[in-house]
Amino acid sequence: PAEQKKEVGMKLNELKNKRCSRPIIACPPHLVSNYVKEVVYVTEGKLNLIPVTNMSLKQHGYEALAKLIMNAPPNSVVITDFNFLKGKSQEVSYGNKTINVFQNAEFLRQFEFDLIVVDEVHFLKNLKSTRRHAAARFMQDIPMKRIASGTLVADTLVDLVSQVALVD
Repeated sequence: PAEQKKEVGMKLNELKNKRCSRPIIACPPHLVSNYVKEVVYVTEGKLNLIPVTNMSLKQHGYEALAKLIMNAPPNSVVITDFNFLKGKSQEVSYGNKTINVFQNAEFLRQFEFDLIVVDEVHFLKNLKSTRRHAAARFMQDIPMKRIASGTLVADTLVDLVSQVALVD
């Protein structure tokens, strides 16, 4: 809650100062509804939040979500969760290697977000996890990255490095 208010404030400053035009928040699934409630409360409804989750995908489909994001007013922020990013993956051959393509992460990449705030980044500490690979793939071309966690220092130095590496 206090951490989320701080992040909402930071995001508002980024939007207000026109340093970003298409922001996104990524967090664990259980925090998406908290963000929606906090943003409505803190901004008194002046900031639109577009949740892009497995549930919203199931309800609306890719086409409707894409249309919603593309036509969103400038005071809009997309919020997604780590499970959505991981979504369905498909192994494809790329040269002599097999790689995972994360359909939902690729779906979101098309919108060219210019700021991402990753909350509870310690959920992405395992370098070998599918969830981390999907998040890293999604984030790789986003120019401004912020990470937040109440548990940043994890079990090992490798865990910490894997979290910080997400911001390049």
